[in-house]
Amino acid sequence: SSLLARTLASYDRETIACAGTQQAGVYRMERRRVLQTRIENGLEELFTAQILVLEQTTLKKFKAVLLRNLKKDTTAEQGFDNNAAAVRASAFAFDQALSDLEITGMTTSLMKKEFFNTEMTTKLEAALLTFPDSPAAQISQLEKVEKTVNKKSKTPTQRSINFGLSLVGMLRPDGFGNVQGYTGYTLGPHSVTMGWQNDADSPDVMNQFGGMRPPLLRIQPKLNLDVEL
Repeated sequence: SSLLARTLASYDRETIACAGTQQAGVYRMERRRVLQTRIENGLEELFTAQILVLEQTTLKKFKAVLLRNLKKDTTAEQGFDNNAAAVRASAFAFDQALSDLEITGMTTSLMKKEFFNTEMTTKLEAALLTFPDSPAAQISQLEKVEKTVNKKSKTPTQRSINFGLSLVGMLRPDGFGNVQGYTGYTLGPHSVTMGWQNDADSPDVMNQFGGMRPPLLRIQPKLNLDVEL
């Protein structure tokens, strides 16, 4: 990287006077190697930390795409194709962002790039497999079922104006996400959907809230107006 090159060049200029004797020259080169190793180690640690943040961001965006795909009115085959395309697009975006973080001239960073690309693809595929069991996906599926049932319960010629209140809540107690589930109740046009997941202590979740713990209970009310003329 330019930082490494500039630092070593500055060291060479400042110590050029010590290269006159053999003993001083050997010592000078030894200290140069120590300096180079320390800088490279620091850059490698920074590179790895940036990649971990990039992984979390990529997975968050990927799950948001999966949720949008789930809400679309598509066939099972179209849904499969959409999710497969989302995996490819997320992996490509990760690789592009990773290229911007790559440390030029350091072979170890190039090796890590290949490793993290493979690891990211594996994590995307794992997230795709576990997504249907997530609270967000289960709540979305329940809402689709309720919407379909409500449509079938009305005759095509019926004229009506109906109001309905929907409450969607999420409970996030202490834990690391090993327990999750959802439940729902419908009464006419009104519905209550409640999900829970004990992931308040998860580092990934706290990163999504700027390092803070997520709210214990979040409730989102929605007023539905159904007009048929």
